[in-house]
Amino acid sequence: MGKVRAAIERLKRLREGGITRARVSRLLTLPFWAIHDRLGDLLFERGVDSGTARQEYINDPDRAAVGHQPYGATEWLDLVRALRAVRPGPDDVFVDFGSGKGRVISRAAMYPLKRVVGVELSEPLNEVARANLEVVRPRLKTPEIEIVTADATTWEVPDDMTIGFLFNPFLGDVFRAVMDNIVRSLDRNPRRIRLVYVNPVEEEKILETGRFRVSRRLRRLRKKTDSPYVAIYESV
Repeated sequence: MGKVRAAIERLKRLREGGITRARVSRLLTLPFWAIHDRLGDLLFERGVDSGTARQEYINDPDRAAVGHQPYGATEWLDLVRALRAVRPGPDDVFVDFGSGKGRVISRAAMYPLKRVVGVELSEPLNEVARANLEVVRPRLKTPEIEIVTADATTWEVPDDMTIGFLFNPFLGDVFRAVMDNIVRSLDRNPRRIRLVYVNPVEEEKILETGRFRVSRRLRRLRKKTDSPYVAIYESV
C-alpha cells in the first residue's frame, strides 16, 4: 500500500513539474532518443540547466588536445541506474571528476551521503553548477556539498572518498594521472572505493593499477557510443 501511495504522489509531483497531456502528445512524435532526453529533463531537471552546453565552457583552448574532454552531460538513464547500482549511503563520500554543470553531484546529493564533491577545470561551468544546486537545494539530503575549480591531475583526492564518478572526462596521460592520484589516496588510507565509469574507454588504465576489479557492467541503451556500458569497479 505504501508503494501505491508513493507512486500516486510521484505522479502528482510530475504533473506539477509540467508534464501535461499536450506535452506528452508532442513528445510521442519525436525520435526515441529525443523522447528519452526530453522526458529526462521533465522528470529530473525541473528549473535547472545541466544539459550539454552548446558553447564549450573551458579555460584552456587546448583542453581536449591535452586530455580534458569537452563538457558533456551524463544521460539521465545512465546516471539514475548507476546510482541505484552502487546504493550510496550515509558513510559515503562521493566525488564527480569533471563535474561540469553539476547534474551528477546534484542527483547524488539527493541521497543522504556524508559529503559530495565536484571537481571541474572550468570556473564558468562551476558557476552554472552552483546556481543549479541552489534551485534543487530543498530536495537535497547531503549536508555538505563542495564544488572545486581545479585540474584533476594535480588535485589531491580526499582520503575518505568512497565513490568516484567519471563520465569519460579524461583521456590518455590525464586519465592515468587522475588514477595515480586515486591510488595514492588508497595507499594513504586503505578502504573500499567504488568507481562508476560511464563510457569506459580508458578502462585498461584502471585495471593496470592492479588495485581495482570490475564488479558490474550495466548495458547502456544508446548504442552509438564508444562503449555500450556503464562499468563499476571496486578496490581490491
